Amino acid sequence: MTLPVPQPALCPQTTRGTNLVRLRPVRMLKRPYTSVLGWSTTFPKTTVLIAVIAFAGAISLFPFLGTSFIPEMKEGVISPNMDRVPNIALDESIEMEKKALQAIGKLPGVEYVVSRLGRGESPVDPAGYNESDMMIQLKPLEERKDLSQEAIENEVRKIVTSFPGVNPVMAQPISDRVDEMVTGVRADVAVKIFGDEIDDLIKAANEVAKVAGGIRGTGDIKIDRMMGQQSTG
Repeated sequence: MTLPVPQPALCPQTTRGTNLVRLRPVRMLKRPYTSVLGWSTTFPKTTVLIAVIAFAGAISLFPFLGTSFIPEMKEGVISPNMDRVPNIALDESIEMEKKALQAIGKLPGVEYVVSRLGRGESPVDPAGYNESDMMIQLKPLEERKDLSQEAIENEVRKIVTSFPGVNPVMAQPISDRVDEMVTGVRADVAVKIFGDEIDDLIKAANEVAKVAGGIRGTGDIKIDRMMGQQSTG
C-alpha cells in the first residue's frame, strides 16, 4: 500500500533549526530568481508580451512535430501480404506463390523466405487460397552492407506487383499483429465504409483510395475484394 507523503507539511519538521537562506542550493537558485522576478514586476507589459510570443512560437512548432509517438521498429523481417483476385484457381495461386518465393529468395540481403497460402485452420482469422502471408527473414545488418530494410522492401514490392491481379501490402510481423489487435485491421490507418449496395461501396472505396494515394507519406493502399468471391449454395 502506498500513501502520499505530505512533503510541504513535513518540510518545517525536517529542516527545523536550519536557516534555508544559508543553504548553498537555495542561494544558487534564489539569485537568478530574484533578478528575473524584479525585472518582471518592473516591466509587466514586456513580460506578458514575451510570454505571448513564446506561447505562439511553441504553437507554431506543432506542424513540424512527428505524428508517431514511438518510432517504427525495424524487425529485420518483412511480411508482404499478396492478395489475388478471389476467383483465382488453387493451382494458379500456388504456382504464382512459387515464382514469387524464388524471385524474392534471390534478392541480396534476404536470408530465407517462407510462405503460407490461406488460413483455413483458424476460425478467428480465416483466409482463402487467394491470400498469402510471406515471412522474409533478412540477413543481419552487418552482412547487408549498405542495404537498408526499406531498400529491400522496395525490391520485394517490385517483384510482387509484377504478377497480374495482385494487391500487395508491405508489413512487419509484430507491428502487423499489434495493429490487428488494436484496430482489427492490419494497417496503420483504415477507413471502413458501410452500406447496402456493393457497387456504391466499391465506388466509394476507390474514391477514398484515390484521395489517400495523394497524401504525402502514404505507402501501400489495399481495398478489400468484394466482387468475384466464391460461394456455395
